[in-house]
Amino acid sequence: MRLDPRICPIQCRDGNFCCIWPIRLHHAYRHGDPAGGDGICAYGANDHVEKAIAIMVKVFKRNAGFTLIEVVTVVVVMSIVSVFTFSFLINSVKTYQMAKYSQALHGEAAYILERITRELRDSQSASWGASTLSLTLSHPTPQDSSSASIIYALSGSQLNRTSSSGSRVMGKNIATFSGICASNCCTVALTTNAMPSQSIPAQSYGTKVCLQNQAALYQGYYYDVIQ
Repeated sequence: MRLDPRICPIQCRDGNFCCIWPIRLHHAYRHGDPAGGDGICAYGANDHVEKAIAIMVKVFKRNAGFTLIEVVTVVVVMSIVSVFTFSFLINSVKTYQMAKYSQALHGEAAYILERITRELRDSQSASWGASTLSLTLSHPTPQDSSSASIIYALSGSQLNRTSSSGSRVMGKNIATFSGICASNCCTVALTTNAMPSQSIPAQSYGTKVCLQNQAALYQGYYYDVIQ
């Protein structure tokens, strides 16, 4: 059977031209009717039509979707990528929170030690009790109503500073507060609370301060300005 070479310009080995139409293949082959849609040409004469059909079926099946192996491979790869991505995000958030709370605890401890250090230098006398530091300032601040007597005391996790004008909170995350005074000098040690939920252990801080306004030294003439 010879078809119009203008429709399917592929010459077979026997000199014939052959075409295959996917939609009405059987009708087109038997009646030589190329009408009804675009044709797909294939090499070979009449005896190669079945081979061409098989190739077309494979192509159609290949384009119909994904194989099970392809789907499983994609799922596995996406799962691995998702695990690493979410792990990275979670660790980043935890690191940020840990740094945030650690900075707050460190700032609180540093503020307490700085305040106590300044007041101890200005003190005429100081003594330690059970989680309590009592001192007498040489130059009381106006905020304390010019009261020379100052007491630092730990109540639970809260460190309070008390004077005649009242009590104010110096820190809310203090686990221990202790020290000793000897030879005109006092040591101060404190520990911040641990935060297991944020993976933050307890941190210890300390300092040693010599009282400058005792009778043996400046006799009240040392003046450390305290705001």
